Amino acid sequence: MSLYQTVQRCGLAVLLFCATQSGYAESPYQAPLSGRVLSSKGFPLVGAHVILDHSALAMDTDVDGGFGFPGAAPGKHHLYITFEGYESWQGWVEVRKSSQELFSIVLQPSVPVGNGRWANPAKPPHVW
Repeated sequence: MSLYQTVQRCGLAVLLFCATQSGYAESPYQAPLSGRVLSSKGFPLVGAHVILDHSALAMDTDVDGGFGFPGAAPGKHHLYITFEGYESWQGWVEVRKSSQELFSIVLQPSVPVGNGRWANPAKPPHVW
């Protein structure tokens, strides 16, 4: 096999890999547990941190405020969402069998208390 043929085959493999990965990354809404994090004015909060089930399963929202957890099994799941300058949100959501759940979570602005700090009236997460 010539060097030209090897480069062609490797290029095709890389192209196929990138195409499958970009399709997955651009569509968090296809996951069984997915949603959007919005401000109280309805704007997407880009980079909000979403934690699933008190674990290391976490992600930041995309440019549309979207998040998705493709491995979420049917049942109740705990979500904890934070974004600087906004009150944190935590609550239970339920994923039904054979369906796709899309949640919209609205975060309220925090109140500035001075010295660059924010008052966050939401309870801090438990230490797990």
